[in-house]
Amino acid sequence: MGGQGMVTSPWLTVTSAKGYTLSTAQTRILITAGLLTGNVLLPSVTLPVYVELASATASLGSISCSGASATQGVSLNVVPSVGKVAIASVSATDMANFAASVPLASATLVNVPLVAKVTALSQISLGGVTTQTVNFSMPEITAQTIKTVSTRDLTQGITTSLVSGINLQASLLGGLLPINLSGVTSLVGGVLGIAAPLVDNVLFTLTDALGVRIGAADVQVNKLRCGTPTIVA
Repeated sequence: MGGQGMVTSPWLTVTSAKGYTLSTAQTRILITAGLLTGNVLLPSVTLPVYVELASATASLGSISCSGASATQGVSLNVVPSVGKVAIASVSATDMANFAASVPLASATLVNVPLVAKVTALSQISLGGVTTQTVNFSMPEITAQTIKTVSTRDLTQGITTSLVSGINLQASLLGGLLPINLSGVTSLVGGVLGIAAPLVDNVLFTLTDALGVRIGAADVQVNKLRCGTPTIVA
């Protein structure tokens, strides 16, 4: 589900921070994968991966108007942010409401009727922390060039963090008999670790097909005019 499209700054603005920052809204994606464990007692694991591409910000870094036109340009400070990734159960109705955050509930990973049930909840926030400087020359500004700032080193990090922080709850015989979680945790964690690159590849393929890139921001400078400032009465 996609939220807000490209946003633009006004041509003229006055702020106390002596700058202007743009922020994009979010995109929400839910992928549910079925994984085979090779274990007779727990033959399969259902893995729901919820991704919330929260935001990206861009602010004016500097303006260069000295020298010839070819050396003039603008630099932007861009922070692409992934947002939130979770192993959880979410509602389609909640996902469609971009005015509110999506509640995360425990997801059922394993469910063998009258035998065993395993639920899990894990989430990590991947807020943008590193500012990247993007330069636009005058020819690029004139050509309306769009540049993409992205971080795509997410494949192993996301799943490893999710699995390490996962909260597993398991029970036998319809909840009548609690069991030791160590064996189940090891089994489910191993399956998730093996499946991580495959699930993330599916996620990247899907977002690319939709024109959405995880942890990526498209930025553009529409216009730059250099000259002697004047006040018109």
